[in-house]
Amino acid sequence: MFHNLKITTKYTVVIVTLALLASILTGIVAYVTTSSELRVSSHDNLKALLVARKSALANYLSLIAEDLRFQSQNPLVLEALYNLSTSWQKQTDNPQSYFQQHYILENPFPDKRRERLDRATDGSLYSQYHFEYHPMFRALREERGYHDIFLFDAQGNLVYTVVKETDFSTNFLEGQWRETNLGKGVRKIKAEAEANEVFFFDFALYEPSNNQPASFVAHPLRGENDQFVGVLAFQLPVDRLNSLILSSVGMGKTGEVIVVGDDLLRRSNSRFTSDQLVLQERVESDVVRSALQGQQGVMSYENSDGENVFAAFDFVDFQNVRWALIAEIEEGEILAPIQRMKQSLIIEFVLIAIVVTAIGFKVSRSLASPIVKMTDAMTRLTAGDFKTEIMSSGRQDEIGGMEDALQVFRDTAIERAKADQKLVEQTMLLQVVLDNIAHGIVLFDHNGRLLVYNKQYLEKLDFNEDLLDGCTSFNDLAFHFAQRGAYGVGDPKELAQERLNFFRSSVETRSEISFREGEVCEALSRQTPDGGFVIVYTDVTQDRVQQQEILRQRDDLHLLNQQKNRFFSIIAHDLRNPFNALLGYSDYFKMNVSNMSGEQVLEYADTIHQAAQQAYDLLENLLEWSRVQMNQIEYDPQTFEFTAMTQQVLKELSVLIDEKNLKINLQSDQHVLIGDRNMTGTVLRNLIGNAIKFTNRGGKIDLSTEKSDRFLEIYIRDNGVGIKEDVLTKLFEEEASQSTMGTDGEKGTGLGLLICRDFVEKQGGEIQIKSNQGKGTEITIILPRVIAEDEITLH
Repeated sequence: MFHNLKITTKYTVVIVTLALLASILTGIVAYVTTSSELRVSSHDNLKALLVARKSALANYLSLIAEDLRFQSQNPLVLEALYNLSTSWQKQTDNPQSYFQQHYILENPFPDKRRERLDRATDGSLYSQYHFEYHPMFRALREERGYHDIFLFDAQGNLVYTVVKETDFSTNFLEGQWRETNLGKGVRKIKAEAEANEVFFFDFALYEPSNNQPASFVAHPLRGENDQFVGVLAFQLPVDRLNSLILSSVGMGKTGEVIVVGDDLLRRSNSRFTSDQLVLQERVESDVVRSALQGQQGVMSYENSDGENVFAAFDFVDFQNVRWALIAEIEEGEILAPIQRMKQSLIIEFVLIAIVVTAIGFKVSRSLASPIVKMTDAMTRLTAGDFKTEIMSSGRQDEIGGMEDALQVFRDTAIERAKADQKLVEQTMLLQVVLDNIAHGIVLFDHNGRLLVYNKQYLEKLDFNEDLLDGCTSFNDLAFHFAQRGAYGVGDPKELAQERLNFFRSSVETRSEISFREGEVCEALSRQTPDGGFVIVYTDVTQDRVQQQEILRQRDDLHLLNQQKNRFFSIIAHDLRNPFNALLGYSDYFKMNVSNMSGEQVLEYADTIHQAAQQAYDLLENLLEWSRVQMNQIEYDPQTFEFTAMTQQVLKELSVLIDEKNLKINLQSDQHVLIGDRNMTGTVLRNLIGNAIKFTNRGGKIDLSTEKSDRFLEIYIRDNGVGIKEDVLTKLFEEEASQSTMGTDGEKGTGLGLLICRDFVEKQGGEIQIKSNQGKGTEITIILPRVIAEDEITLH
């Protein structure tokens, strides 16, 4: 039956059937594959999100533990405990009620701002120590985000807190808070003090903090001979934990992460409500129990709200406490795209069926018409007789279509002959246009034969047009250029072949060539569809001259601007130290002149005069240095004694040294240097000034020397903050120079070390820097010295 159908019907049935079958199979495969991949992807995303939250939480807890260990070994913390505990115990008249009266009941600040009180007005020794240490602990609490910081003495007395809640100044071994988690923790640490480790106490309601959830980390404190002297504890806030866990990123509309303790109570709030759920809501499910047993995975289950959810579960261990981490999201939200895709596939299938049927019907009819037509005209056309007249039979079937096609073929052959004639005319017109273009243009075919050129190109070639014919190739012309040196030095044939390979290496190339001395042409080539290439030559000689002049002027201006900026920055940097001394002495003189004797007045007036003279001398030195940078003068080498100069620099910096209570240790014999006295003085002022700037109060700076051949090695060592490794590698890069604040907020220009490097190298020396962040810095200056007679060895 199918064989008897018309060909148009056959085409329609076959096309529509195959298209619909392909659409159905594609839709089924897409639905099944996408559904499976979406479920797997959702599981992977949940696990990835949970891993991220777990990592953030673990890092947060680890940082707290590290901070606690560090602070428990901090000498200032141990000193604070000793002084606060001693002064607290000296208050024999019920210290608990006494200090609560002065720091809680009579605190002038609101309850939630009690930590603003630095010192009570009772005049006690405790209040003096409180005024000394309280700002440090308050700053630590605010910087780390802790709820409170506690100091217990060895008898369990809470001798200090930052926030001053009702637990302040009470005993946690026997007092009213002994049964709180913190009270139990203090007893445990005292009993296990030898462990010397971090103790963590899980969240529980803490009455002194308005009965809000609170957790604590604590560490024993040890004094001399490793003796247990007390406990340092941090109270952790719930808000910080929530900020790590409750982010909605990647959780959709229904997803959230929950932290659950081993009592099955929440340790985090919900992002869907502002209610306090920590220690208030119980979470009982298989995923929670699995996580608390140390398992990880993903499963589906029905949550407490009766919703089917996908849940990824994991756990976090911190010290002796384990928390379960659960990330869950409703199945409906995850599977919603699958349902939408199912509906979309059905609609698409119906539309495809309609469109394919219409297209199939039309295509089948168009394919059937030109299939069968056989006439004598086809034979004649096959023989190449395009003048043959095609007689139409007037039929509307396949034969009629073939006749029409043959007629079109004949008409096309006639039109092509006319087009060839027109092409010849257009070629002549194109040549006229080419000859009137300012650029030199030449065209080669895929074999490298010359096809078209204009007269400007001939002028560049500089030889007779009669030498060019249909056999002239690119290699012939390139050989001519190579002999004239247009491609550089080398064998002309090899250079010509390299030039041809260059033009064929890319669809478009750009290069420069010199046909005549002093004349530069830009050669832009582009490949043609048949494999040949066209080259356009443009004279750019004048452009290149102007560009070079512009670049030279730009470099000159950039250099001048750099030298100007560096000069003014150096003035601002080096003048600060002398003026600091001048201002310091004059300020002291102004405030205490009425109490000074005549000799003291003369002494301070002389000191102020010396500081002013030093500032003036320094300004003179900087101006001379700027002239050195501009190559206007040479530096003035002379001999001078190093130790005396160093002592003079230390005297100039004595105000800064005394302000920070620094210990200066100068160990150096007398050494005579060969160099510029003023440059060397500036180097010492800068480097010793930097050591002062980056050394903490009470630190020390060592100055020493060591002879090495014809040089003197000068060492400046401090136990200050040190330099970061990434900054250390860029200290002497002018583009990367930057000012760093000192330990007391001192400012600089960031160019001091560049000044020192230039001055040292100007004298034939070298400067080296070593540093460990947090431990200090060592600077080595190597300068030429005078060799003493007793060092000369006769050979």
